[in-house]
Amino acid sequence: MNDGGADAKGFNDASRRAEQLVEELKRYNDLYYRHGVSAVDDFTYDALLRELQSLEEQYPSLQRSDSPTQRVGDDSTKGFAKARHSTPMLSLTNAYSFDELLAFDGRVREELGSEVEYVAEMKFDGVAISLLYEEGRLVQAVTRGDGVYGDVVTKNVSTVKSIPQRLKGAGFPAKLEMRGEIFMPREVFAQLNEERERAGREPFANPRNAAAGSLKLHSVKEIAARGLDCFLYFVYAGETLFSTHEESLAAAAGWGLPICGYRRVCRTVEEAFAQFSEWGALRPTLPYDIDGAVLKLNSRQQWRELGLTAKSPKWAIAYKFPALPARTRVVSIDCQVGRTGAVTPVANLDPVVLCGTTVKRATLHNADQVEKLGVRVGDLVTVVKGGEIIPKIVGVDLSARPADSTPFAFPQTCPVCGKPLEREEGEAKYFCTNTLGCPAQITASLVHFASRDALNCLGLGDATVQLLYEKRLVCNVADLFSLTRERLVASRVFGEDEDSHEKTIDNLLKGIEGAKRVGFDRVLYALGIRHVGVVTARRIAMVLGTMEAVEHATEEELCAIQDIGEVVAREIVHFFKDEENRAIVERLRAAGLQMEMRRELSVGGVLAGEKVVVSGKFTQVSREALKELVVRHGGELMSGVSKSTTLLVAGANMGPAKREKAEAFGTRIVSEEEFLQRVNFVEE
Repeated sequence: MNDGGADAKGFNDASRRAEQLVEELKRYNDLYYRHGVSAVDDFTYDALLRELQSLEEQYPSLQRSDSPTQRVGDDSTKGFAKARHSTPMLSLTNAYSFDELLAFDGRVREELGSEVEYVAEMKFDGVAISLLYEEGRLVQAVTRGDGVYGDVVTKNVSTVKSIPQRLKGAGFPAKLEMRGEIFMPREVFAQLNEERERAGREPFANPRNAAAGSLKLHSVKEIAARGLDCFLYFVYAGETLFSTHEESLAAAAGWGLPICGYRRVCRTVEEAFAQFSEWGALRPTLPYDIDGAVLKLNSRQQWRELGLTAKSPKWAIAYKFPALPARTRVVSIDCQVGRTGAVTPVANLDPVVLCGTTVKRATLHNADQVEKLGVRVGDLVTVVKGGEIIPKIVGVDLSARPADSTPFAFPQTCPVCGKPLEREEGEAKYFCTNTLGCPAQITASLVHFASRDALNCLGLGDATVQLLYEKRLVCNVADLFSLTRERLVASRVFGEDEDSHEKTIDNLLKGIEGAKRVGFDRVLYALGIRHVGVVTARRIAMVLGTMEAVEHATEEELCAIQDIGEVVAREIVHFFKDEENRAIVERLRAAGLQMEMRRELSVGGVLAGEKVVVSGKFTQVSREALKELVVRHGGELMSGVSKSTTLLVAGANMGPAKREKAEAFGTRIVSEEEFLQRVNFVEE
């Protein structure tokens, strides 16, 4: 069987996604490090970074020298002299669960082949700094910058009272470098924001941003008034002075340097995690912000043995705490209309900092949830981030409710198009049924159609869709394929200056043309049929094979497909009964979109009934190609090992935790070669 075509397609998709991720992550880095703005929380950022890292591992040629996986964020600022770090000033890899800490421990022990000891420390939410002492005197302070060069801020740092200008005692080396974090205590932050608000200035979003902005001020007097503080946690003083990390920190504390007392030597990850949990409970009572804890090997010799990656040391990892809740007032409640017509109530809030970002809106999910919470305009509510990503209201303080508040009345008509809302039996949400006439549904459908999991049309994001719809250049997904350069230029959709928007138009038309090469299963998903997700669309496409077959399928035929129930089958049949929907599909067919599965995908079902996880690095074919083979041969892909997993395809460098979990569940583990033999793979 020739897998080259599929692998080339996988590479092209990966290349486009990697380019998107690099630019998106670089933008977030620029906002965070240079402008003090947290556009997304750490969980979201790390998820994107890991996705990019995975693509670069599968396709090494995609790895760029400026990739965020290879470089730390750059906090350099104009107006400051630059200095080169003696050794790269890197960032730490983040973990969000105990399992990830176990995996780190497994990697470390496997690579070292010996027992290990750890030091657990708090992770401070501040600005990284490097301090250089010569003969006991502070001679230079440098920010992290891009990890190689940083900004010289020696005079500014001299205003931080906890940082000594001269070391005390004896025994310190002639040249000593200390690294740590400059931060703003919570009380100081609150006072600073009160002053800024009284002066009519924008308050800082959080203490970290306030510390970053303060450190780069050009007035030493003003910096001194900001009350910055510091903790140091790395000692660089030659390879032989200290044998352990704990020994070096104890010595630094003796020299008068600010070393945090919250640390502990631990024999195991379990012991460290228990300590992390204790510190997590202390967060609300601490005078400074911590956003996690850090686990470091204690032996400095083992540091040297493990070494560094391009971005992070291999002997340390950061564990990020779950988000703390916040309290704020509900200003108003709006109802949004989504792609499927579902109407979702959203609470507009007094801005509040949550997970390092300023939150102004929170979902209320549906009418039942509004009633269950009893939330009203003016209420004082508790807000958390679901999975550290989506803000949601979890509680209402009834004792703080305004006397004149009234219950929220869910609308009976669509807030966008005015058509009546309907709620089917058993449904939690109300729906606008004006599918092809409601502007909110039309634009959301266009965005979905162009999304990464659908047709992946680069250049066709939310803002562009809105512009095209407002100019009535596009009123449904088929209209996209009628766009021409001449129409776009004549409409002035991107502004009056034709030359400045030439690249925008080129990218848009190129993205739309590229959609014609996307497989039939993703075309089916792109149609936006209610309840038909990526996996369901692929399963239907694999069984029925063509769009024509899907159009004419009965509910009984659809229900015969694995995991397709009555609700999904009914929605598919309902979709294709609509004449306008059928007309749109016909126009898409005429435009050249893929309307049938490629024949080479029909290769049998030797993996039928298998639930498969593919993990690690492979030598004969790429990981993406292996996943494609799983699906082609009737298997079901899973993202992680669970009790229902029946097969784990294990490549090199697979995390030990995943193998241990598979063994515990009795999951069959096979090598790349064994798997390829089972599916009778022949490389041509």
